[in-house]
Amino acid sequence: MSGVISDNVYRASGVIAAAGGGGKLVGFAIGQQPNETTINSTSYVSTGLTITYTPTDYSSNKIIVSLNGLYSQDDSDGQSSFTKILGTQDGVDHSVAEKTTGIDENQTSYHAISFCIEDTNLSSNLEVTYTYQAKGGNVTTDYRPRDITTLSVMEISAW
Repeated sequence: MSGVISDNVYRASGVIAAAGGGGKLVGFAIGQQPNETTINSTSYVSTGLTITYTPTDYSSNKIIVSLNGLYSQDDSDGQSSFTKILGTQDGVDHSVAEKTTGIDENQTSYHAISFCIEDTNLSSNLEVTYTYQAKGGNVTTDYRPRDITTLSVMEISAW
């Protein structure tokens, strides 16, 4: 999109209108990893980074979730690490994204994380909580999310 955004005067907080037709940013939320922590688990656990968002029109708009940042891994040579974005709405959990994000080397290794995906699992306009989760290939894998990691959600109006 290009052009000047000029029709945003007196809009509600968090609502930004794009110039021209559809594809407007309806709402936005962002959170940052509160601190560096160490995860030694073969089951997904929260890193401490969680955000909530209440959609305005989940059935017509696009809900885009993004996780971007860095983590380090060590202590278990050759083991994989895994990252997940968990969504919870009205007490029901759903995986928004889940993938292998790195393999430990013979020293501390650093890995970038970049997810950007549409959440198609919503069932209503009720509040949804998104949680950044991680696990290692075995219990000696140290997964350490860095405090530069962010989790965000954007609601984009239909085109």
